[in-house]
Amino acid sequence: MGFGDWLKYDLKWGIEDKLFDAKIKARGIADVFKEASVEAKEGIEQAGKEFVDLIGDGVEQLTGQDKVKEAELIYERQIKKYERTIKLYNSTARIVEESLSESIFSINKSKSNIYKEILPRFVCIADRIEDVYIKSKFQINNNININQIRGQYLPTKSSVINKLSRQSIIFAIAISPTLGILKMRKDAKDSLQRAYELECEIKLEIEKIFAEKDRIENISSALKNVSIYFQDMREITLKLIETFEEKFNQLEKNDLSLYRRDGSNKFDLELLPKDFQNYYEACLNLCIVLKEMGLKAYLKNDLIITSEVEELSDRYDEFRKINMEMEA
Repeated sequence: MGFGDWLKYDLKWGIEDKLFDAKIKARGIADVFKEASVEAKEGIEQAGKEFVDLIGDGVEQLTGQDKVKEAELIYERQIKKYERTIKLYNSTARIVEESLSESIFSINKSKSNIYKEILPRFVCIADRIEDVYIKSKFQINNNININQIRGQYLPTKSSVINKLSRQSIIFAIAISPTLGILKMRKDAKDSLQRAYELECEIKLEIEKIFAEKDRIENISSALKNVSIYFQDMREITLKLIETFEEKFNQLEKNDLSLYRRDGSNKFDLELLPKDFQNYYEACLNLCIVLKEMGLKAYLKNDLIITSEVEELSDRYDEFRKINMEMEA
């Protein structure tokens, strides 16, 4: 190694030694600052802890955490209430769907029977007396909308309530007692306000759900009554027609010329026995009413047409009264 090479080598190591010493010194300063920072933080936290311990239970009221607890209770109570309401509605909706399906099937079956069997049967008999024409086809619409309520998006608890841990309270007070306390009280007040707003929103949603529940239950109840009315009215009419038919068969064993006008091949109602006339008029009136009632929809835009259901109920009472009179 020549002198020149040795000099370069010596200078290189000299520079590296100085850089190493500088790094050591810099690291020492950083450690000092770090240790001072840790000690300062511990001192601040200790001061805050002593302040909180001194106040004791009053720290919650001082920092507004009592309002945070109130907000938590409101939030949890309203969420549970909303979830219970949805569960109740969905349970009711399932029952209503089954009931509606059964009622609509029964109504349409009764109407089909009236159209295909009862009215033609009466017309066939009555046509031997005078011209009678009763014909109609009717069905009730089974496209009833039952809204499925799955529950809207609800805010999370943390987005409504700004809850602080004891350590956070201690540190906030230690950093700046006045500002820390004021900020915590404001946050607590905001949390309570958001909880109240959520309570109002859920109350409105629950009212909507119960309104929908009432609507579908009213439809179900009304159509169940309609189903019963049609079934009973159909049975009453069929029974009277069968009796009328039996009387007609008995009548044909007599001298039929006594009940006909000269030159007519049909019976004259006025010449027929009084009870026969009564059954004829009763059957005719019942068949006409059945046709009229069958033409009605009873539903419009997913709402019960109350006037039509009430009219059917009145007619049902008339049917029962006629039936009792004819049996007397």
